[in-house]
This record gives sequence, C-alpha cells and structure tokens, in this order.
Amino acid sequence: SQVIRKVLQEESSDDENIEIPTQDSSSDDDNYLEKIIEEANIEMETEREIDNTSILEGDFVLVELKGKKSARHYVAEIIKNFGEGHFEVIYMKKMLGCNKFVKCETVYEIDESDIVKKLPKPTAVGGSGRRMKQFSFPIDFMSYNM
Repeated sequence: SQVIRKVLQEESSDDENIEIPTQDSSSDDDNYLEKIIEEANIEMETEREIDNTSILEGDFVLVELKGKKSARHYVAEIIKNFGEGHFEVIYMKKMLGCNKFVKCETVYEIDESDIVKKLPKPTAVGGSGRRMKQFSFPIDFMSYNM
C-alpha cells in the first residue's frame, strides 16, 4: 500500500502580520522566579511565626515524625516553649482500639516544623485513679498514621 500525502496551501491572512513581543528571557525569568520564591518563603515564615506564638505550654499538638519509608503521627503535650520554634514535649501513647491516650514519662525536644496541628483541649476519661490518666480528644485521628 502506498501513502499519499497532500500539502495544503493556506491563503495569506492578517494573522501573519501580528507581532509577538520578545524579550531577553534569561535574566527576567531568573529575577521573576527568585521573586516568587522569596515571596513564598516570607509567607511561610509569617505563618510559622503566627503558629509559634499560638502554641503555649500545656497545649496539645499532633506531631509528624518521618522515618526512612513512612511518617507516623503522635499526640504530644507542650511542656516548654524555648522560642525560635523549639519545644519540649511529652508524647502520649494511643490505647489500642479506642481514641484514648496516656501520657508517657520521657521528655523530648521537637521543632516547629514537626508540628502538624494544634489540638483542642482533651477531656479526662475520669473514674478510677488509673482512668484519670487517660485522655480523649474530640478529633477523628483515622486519617493519620498513628
């Protein structure tokens, strides 16, 4: 079988006379990209500063710790705010099969970049002395890898 190709001739039109402005894109593009990146960094720093001031001692936060292959989320209580985005926390252990947490004894230091969100105040489960150490949060943690 033989392939037949036809070349279509277009009639001249006014479109051919349109001038497209050109510019030296190398320096302008670099400056434009640098400006965008700088603005994004300023916005991120501003957001972090606002979040940092709203996190106080005694607040509860959701922390993301990244491993080699995956990330896990943990609930922690802020024990001390060192300033400049550094905090001392006590992690809370999630009880199996329920939405309750128990404080651990070990104290850790984290950076603000590890904090995913500030959590609402928990409610103590109540009852016996052992159950008084259990806390429940009005949040669904199903979407987090805990």
